[in-house]
Amino acid sequence: MEKIINPQNWSELSKQFLNSEPYNYVVIDNFFNEEFVIGVSQDIPDYERIVVNYDNSIEKKKLCDRWHTFPKSIYTATFSLVCTKFVGYMRELTQQPSLEADYGLHGGGIHMHKPKSYLNVHLDYDIHPKVPVKRKLNLIVYLTPNWEENWNGGLEMWSHDPVNNQPKECIKKITPFFNRAVIFDTTQNSWHGVGVSDPINSPDGINRKSLAIYYVLPSDISTGRNRALFTPRPDQRGDESVLDLIEQRIIL
Repeated sequence: MEKIINPQNWSELSKQFLNSEPYNYVVIDNFFNEEFVIGVSQDIPDYERIVVNYDNSIEKKKLCDRWHTFPKSIYTATFSLVCTKFVGYMRELTQQPSLEADYGLHGGGIHMHKPKSYLNVHLDYDIHPKVPVKRKLNLIVYLTPNWEENWNGGLEMWSHDPVNNQPKECIKKITPFFNRAVIFDTTQNSWHGVGVSDPINSPDGINRKSLAIYYVLPSDISTGRNRALFTPRPDQRGDESVLDLIEQRIIL
């Protein structure tokens, strides 16, 4: 693993993580070994070859979470992020000694957004739909070389409106620079989205690529949210068709 993931001061990163706003998160640049990560990026399948397609008014993206289909480099990267040693680092980061990786990659794996794609602000599912564990942590590594800040596509972190149980305002945008990792807690009213405040405007043929791994806790304390809870974009507020889709998305 040492030849794949660059060494980090996890104790210092934990301090940053536990004291961040609007919820616990940390950003790590130069995450993977430079030579290794170039191969990972090159091995990501073309957009057209990724089968799972979300294309509606609240999410427009593709993903592949069947890691047995991954090319060798992507499989190796995934394996390194769920191995015992790295899970130990995630436990140190979060101060959660019972944290485990979701080895099945449910909803994780390769994610890709084309220009003009989006992911409305949402809360991730709470209790895993397959096993009785609670989703706790997201790790996302961005894999598009030479991503430029003016292409937008940043991970938007929003504050929480407790009265309406809705996102309030965008507090932080994390630009998806190549080989940047972001790790964030999903249990703290962790509203997040992509392409909401500013549309993704990368050139045609340049997609926002990432690898996502999730980590879970053996917990029976639940909000009862077994599916992601989405919210309308500002231009969709009051649109009944969008509200109906959000409601259907919760119960599917």
